[in-house]
Amino acid sequence: MDFNTMYNVHIKFIEYLLAKSMFSLQDTKNVSLCGSEIENEIRQFFKNMLPARFRVTHGYIISSTSLEEEPSLSPQIDLIIVDELVMNKIFTLDKENGMEVVPVEAVVGVFEIKRTLTKQIYNEAVSHLEKIIASVSIRKDDETHYFPGGILSNNTNEFNIQTNIHSNPFIGIISLDHKIAHMRKISEMKADIIDAIISFSGMAILNWDDGKNCFKWYNIKVKGQLVPSKIMDKEEIKQSGIISRSFGYLLGYLTSCSGRIINVNNYFFHKSTWLKE
Repeated sequence: MDFNTMYNVHIKFIEYLLAKSMFSLQDTKNVSLCGSEIENEIRQFFKNMLPARFRVTHGYIISSTSLEEEPSLSPQIDLIIVDELVMNKIFTLDKENGMEVVPVEAVVGVFEIKRTLTKQIYNEAVSHLEKIIASVSIRKDDETHYFPGGILSNNTNEFNIQTNIHSNPFIGIISLDHKIAHMRKISEMKADIIDAIISFSGMAILNWDDGKNCFKWYNIKVKGQLVPSKIMDKEEIKQSGIISRSFGYLLGYLTSCSGRIINVNNYFFHKSTWLKE
């Protein structure tokens, strides 16, 4: 098997997912079942592609900043990537389906999953991601740098060693298919929180630095202006190439992203869990 054939195997799997989801949608008339199946399959797809350091899960993000203040909980999230080099789980809500509550400090990726991306569904996905980010104070412009394992590297160590590893989670939207006639319209709608919009049927919009001819690893507004984006579709590059480049972009980002050390007291010794009424 050559390299190109290996990636084309993924295309066959995506075609299978499209056919399977269409069956669930048309024959069983069960939209919820269709959505759940797609989410499970795409999470498995990510698990197969990502290295062991990064765990793929779904559920909720929790943020606890003190012993007294009530912890914040995000809306439900389709796909979460956590860094396993730091403390990365608070509760398992559903062991069979893998639904978890994870601390915000461990989160390095957040994705909405859709079967078919339309303008309306895109706007709904962006709105949901904005609510997630606001609910647990996820930042996309944190300039603090870390060592792997979540240790601060900025002027906090004896040798003043610094790294280029940040803690800004990757934010994206994944779909099996898309039905927007002119994909550049998505680029025009693209919110500044989004790092990538990927349709497995052959389209991707990724942050792009025209000056350096390379992908940006995290999305930050520069002097109030949005980062430019690169659009790839099947007219420009074959489908297997879009998938490989999209995951290459994600992996490149994750190699420059780290979880942070949590304050265990805030999560496991929170006063609300042990003080009597």
